Amino acid sequence: MRVGIDARELEKAKPTGIARYLINFLNSRVVNESGWEFILFCNQKTQTPIEASYIKKVSIPEYITPLWDQVQLPAYLKKHNVDIFLTPYYKAPLLCKARLVLIINDLIPFRFKGYQNLKNFLYFKGLLKIAIKKADVIVTISEYSKNDIVKVFKISPDKIRVIMLGVDERRFYKMDNLDKKVLSKYGIDESFILYTGNFRPHKNVKTLIEAYYRLPGNLKDKFKLVLVGRKDRDQQNLIRLVGNLGLKDKVIFTGYVNDEELGFIYNSASIFVFPSLYEGFGLPVLEAMACGLPVIAFNVSALSEVVGDSGILLNSYSSEALRRAMEEVLSDEELRKDLIQRALNRARQFSTEKMSQDLLAILKELN
Repeated sequence: MRVGIDARELEKAKPTGIARYLINFLNSRVVNESGWEFILFCNQKTQTPIEASYIKKVSIPEYITPLWDQVQLPAYLKKHNVDIFLTPYYKAPLLCKARLVLIINDLIPFRFKGYQNLKNFLYFKGLLKIAIKKADVIVTISEYSKNDIVKVFKISPDKIRVIMLGVDERRFYKMDNLDKKVLSKYGIDESFILYTGNFRPHKNVKTLIEAYYRLPGNLKDKFKLVLVGRKDRDQQNLIRLVGNLGLKDKVIFTGYVNDEELGFIYNSASIFVFPSLYEGFGLPVLEAMACGLPVIAFNVSALSEVVGDSGILLNSYSSEALRRAMEEVLSDEELRKDLIQRALNRARQFSTEKMSQDLLAILKELN
């Protein structure tokens, strides 16, 4: 059995969530023992960090992306006799003759105005609808996303399978020994509140900064606010907000942090706050829980499926509600200890090996 995978997401030096998904799947024990061949279709920029006898890499030069997607790729799938093709995001080759598994993590482009430009309208409203009809199976990462896909595209829920993400236990776990050099590298020298993720509007980091501003002075003196994420235009708006609130000495923007260092930062934080208003899953929350962090988040979209009763989920989405929750957890050591233990127990239910096993089982059904 030959499984083809669109592996272009691996081209970035700073791995995305999709790249992590693919790496965890391809490195898993069940894939290694499957006896199948996995063919990664790459472009000239792809850097695949995986070397294994069951993995073959095929490079297809990419200069015009729609041409690569819809003309070059189908030809190569036929040439290499691919039986099943797995696409890890919205794109799919519509002329693909192989069985098609389409992964859709969320529908953010449909839910937030900032994503609804002409390109997204033409792509998501057009090609994605056709790809969804063509797909043999659609895989998503939460019941919330499944219901969202059914509602937007008016398709049968029977066509959609939910596979919850797993946490990479090799990098995100409760550590006994912390590397202080990692913290000093990013200018972190004391206790802190942590957020990780991007800074797009739906992540709602503005509300977190406002909630932090509302904290009593003694807590701001004791705990800084550390925001981990790539620098972008949205981050610049937040930097201006921090300056306007007089918090320049209290708020740290680290920029991109690799997974190895991120594990140390999670373990060094006092609490993890995730104010997002929409998540197909919410992997940073799971990573934080696996590292033994008390979690505070808003009770929206898929976050309740991840957090369960192991953290604090707020039904009010105001900065004042978030401020109260932060103050409570930072001031109550017994509550913190209880949340830490619950978080660790909950995170154990989400493994990359189970995720890989579930995905491989779907591929086997199409065999």
